[in-house]
Amino acid sequence: MSEREIPDVTVQGVDVPALGLGTWRLAGEDCRRAVETALELGYRHVDTAQAYGNEREVGDAVAAADVDREELFLTTKLVNGNRSYDDVRRSVEESLAKLGTAYLDLLLIHNPIQRAPLTETLRAMDELVDDGTVRHVGVSNFDVDRLHEAREAADHELLTDQVQFNPYWDQTALLDYCEIHDLVLTAYSPLGHGGVLTTPCWRRSATGTASPRRRSPSGGVSSTRTSRSSRRRPHASTSPPTERCSTSS
Repeated sequence: MSEREIPDVTVQGVDVPALGLGTWRLAGEDCRRAVETALELGYRHVDTAQAYGNEREVGDAVAAADVDREELFLTTKLVNGNRSYDDVRRSVEESLAKLGTAYLDLLLIHNPIQRAPLTETLRAMDELVDDGTVRHVGVSNFDVDRLHEAREAADHELLTDQVQFNPYWDQTALLDYCEIHDLVLTAYSPLGHGGVLTTPCWRRSATGTASPRRRSPSGGVSSTRTSRSSRRRPHASTSPPTERCSTSS
């Protein structure tokens, strides 16, 4: 298979691949094969989570790939039950062992449901950055108010907020906030779990005569993401199998 270079977006001086592979709903051999194939095709950002139960399979695929660790950008997320200081520290060590890596490029709080004070969770995450176990921290599924609260509580600047972002799910206010404060908005489910592919208005806009080139519906969404990214830097994470060809876990 031919390898294609995926460009980076740069935020806070950090280069992040503009397209990542999300692994939600992938398990076992299917997960391992999907990650291996993605790496062969040129993906360098792989997104997993403690809640997905597939960190070991992701790690196996990374170990089998002919790609230097420094070229990869690995993300995982803290499950709800691992938000206390001790649980953050313990569970990240477990994630590292499963992924077969000495450090994480990005550690996220999976959602704003807190079973421990947010300040306690972020204190542990900040210390992981300080000791080199984690390079960057962020959140997922946080709205503007919660994102602002997390930024105020963290010692290290948050790199991203990973949220659902597609034609059916307007996140303009959050995207504007991220632009103002130099954060990446990481978009998952850019095709609305495949719904955009069957929506007549999006099919018409993607394949219409206004463009000199005929495009697929997923290409239309991809173009929208690309044009907005030049101004506001939405970053994308694909979720196979239904959205693997799109631009957004």
